[in-house]
Formats: sequence, structure tokens, C-alpha cells
Amino acid sequence: MTQDVLNWIALANLIVAVGGVAATMMSVLFDAFGHAFGREEAFRRYVGRLVIGAGLLSAGFTAGAWLSGAGMPPREWPDVRFWWAGLAAFALIVIGVVVVVRTKPEPYVERLRSISKVLSRRFGELIQSTEPLVTVGVWFTRRRPASLELLRAKPKVIFLVGEAGSGRTLALRMALQRTHQHLESTKKPRWTAVYVDLTEVETPVTAEAVREHVYTYVSAGDSDIDVALRNLPDERRKLKWIFLFDAFDEMAAANPGQRDEALTALRQFTDSRPAYHSVIVTQDEPGTLAGEDVLFLAPPTFAQQRELASGQKLGQAALKRLLSHLAMQMISSLRRADAGTAAASSDLRRGQVRQT
Repeated sequence: MTQDVLNWIALANLIVAVGGVAATMMSVLFDAFGHAFGREEAFRRYVGRLVIGAGLLSAGFTAGAWLSGAGMPPREWPDVRFWWAGLAAFALIVIGVVVVVRTKPEPYVERLRSISKVLSRRFGELIQSTEPLVTVGVWFTRRRPASLELLRAKPKVIFLVGEAGSGRTLALRMALQRTHQHLESTKKPRWTAVYVDLTEVETPVTAEAVREHVYTYVSAGDSDIDVALRNLPDERRKLKWIFLFDAFDEMAAANPGQRDEALTALRQFTDSRPAYHSVIVTQDEPGTLAGEDVLFLAPPTFAQQRELASGQKLGQAALKRLLSHLAMQMISSLRRADAGTAAASSDLRRGQVRQT
């Protein structure tokens, strides 16, 4: 390899080394800027990644400069210059990793965790291993855990439809538990979920009444939680909020004739912010609008029925009655599904006859 090529490689390595020094200087500026805007944790992570990148580039160019002179396979050990350059690159990588790993989560993450802890303490830890399932897919249907589908769903409003006793509330609580685990295991969550019981919402049910009920129910008198709920959506506009609304049917039954108004209020509350998403539990399938979807809870299998019933610590007679009730509910759900399929097939045949 000619001396000119070696000189160009040495110059490139020098430029990368200068870039590493510049990255270190930028870290000071980023920390100062982040501290001024209350985002020092985020900027420290950015700086750490920048220093890691500079260290990797410097290590690559150092190895390239040595191999260009020593050949492949190398015929000689690197001299002192390459050892020092490699050590400096390694030091940059270690410093960057330490900065990224040791940087604490941003303050908003701690507030999200405090909200999740309040709700988790209120309901306690779930020991139930049986998870409600929902039926997904159009052409090829399959069953998936309801809590996962609720948290991954993209529509603004999801209706979780199922019979009484089918595990609707259990699905919401499992989604809440998954949210708590997610917030505790990541420093930069992209979504969070809160559980809201609609039984005691004020009447008439309006979007503003729903909003105030969310603040009151979730905070449970804790002023710090209340302030966090009111301010976080404005501070973190890209953070996805999933509201798990339970007991919609009970709220509608307590306010006869206002079911449609209550549903409109929940939709208006959800549409009030782009980051808001809602899951509404109901027994009957409502009419959906654009941007909405329906998930149907699948009837529990016999093994799941026995596990659900065994967890209630009932006597043998009561256990048999409960299993019989669950079996009748499953048979009723299957009959309704068959009737709906038969009706759809009949409509299709009539349409084909009219066309011919």
C-alpha cells in the first residue's frame, strides 16, 4: 500500500478522534441545555449514544490504519500509537455505555410508575393463571390473550364484548398488570394504561364529567397523582394513554335512557386528545364508527372453567352449580354464534338468487 493511502487513512483516523473530542464537548452543552428544560436525563442518554458511536468509529479507523500497514494477515504487532488510539476508543465506548446505563428515567416515567403503583395496590396482585381470550382474524380466526390485544390495538376505541362472567374485568386487570410490568422494566415507555370503573360517574354523563371522574377515581385523593394525570398528556404528547373503562353496562342501567349519551361522552373524551385511546367493556355489541373496533371474548374452555371455579374456594355442591352455569353460558354463546353464521349464509344465498 502506497504512502499516500496510508497518509489518507491516518488523516481519517485523526478526524474521527477529533469527532470524539467534539462529542465529549457536546455532552457538556447537551447537559446544560437539558437541565435548563428539565430534560437532562434524556439528553444524557443521547450524549452517551453519541460517545459510543464516536468510540466505535475511532476503533474501526484505528484497526483499519494498522491493518493497512501490517497487511492481511498482519505481519507485525501494532506500535505504541495504535495501542494508545485503541485504548482511547475503548475508553470512549465504556464512558458512553456507563452514561446510558446509569442515567435515571426522566421524571415523567417516575410519575407514570406512581400512578401504576396506586392502581396495582388497590386491586392487589393477580394470582389467576387463566387469561381470557379474544377471537381475532377474519378469514383465519384464532384466539389470543385479551390483555395483549387490548394494549396492542391501534383503533381509538375498542369495545370488549362478552357475557357476564366471561372474564371482561379480569382481562382489564391483566392489561393493567402488564402495564405495571412494562413501566417498571423500561426507561422510556411509549404507552400506559389506567383502569377506570364507571359506576359512580356523575350524571348527566358528559365528556367533562368522564374526565373529572377519571382524575378522581385514579388519584383516589392523592393530589400528586391528580396533578400528574392533568399535566402529563400536555408534557408528553406522543405518549399513548389507554383508558380501560369497566362497568359501562352498570352505569347505563343506573341512568335509563342515557346509554347512547353516555357512549357519546366516552367517545368525545377519547377524541379530546390524539394520544387518548379507550377500551369499553360491554355485554352487547354497539354500533361502531370509523376508527373503532370490536373484540369478542371467546367462551372459556372446560379446563379454564374448572380453573376459574377452583380459584373461588367453593364447596363441591357450589362448585358443580358454578360449572353447570358456566357450561350453559358457553352453550348459549355457541348457539348465538351459529345462529349468526346461519343468518349470514342465508342472506348471502338470497343475494345470489336475486342476482341470477
